[in-house]
Amino acid sequence: MAALERAAVIEVEPRRRAPTVGGPTGDSARPDEAGVESMAEVVERLATVFDGRVRLPVIVAGVRRCRRELDIVSGPPLPEMLERLARQRLTTLARRAGT
Repeated sequence: MAALERAAVIEVEPRRRAPTVGGPTGDSARPDEAGVESMAEVVERLATVFDGRVRLPVIVAGVRRCRRELDIVSGPPLPEMLERLARQRLTTLARRAGT
């Protein structure tokens, strides 16, 4: 599944509405749009790693849960931290399932 399709599946629900970036003359973009894209990329990589061991809906749910737990982290470190946490949790899940 392409990253944009995954982004549509993930749909991050922010706890509060994020302000737009830029002003009346600048480009307006919600800061969480980059977060959705990075989440989609993380899901895509983890889906490849856990193919045949963990189903995609479980991976998506795990990444969402990890993202909520990392709510205070923002900026460039977020995708890497998100992937590490989700990978650790999915590895544990796959081991428990015996795959």
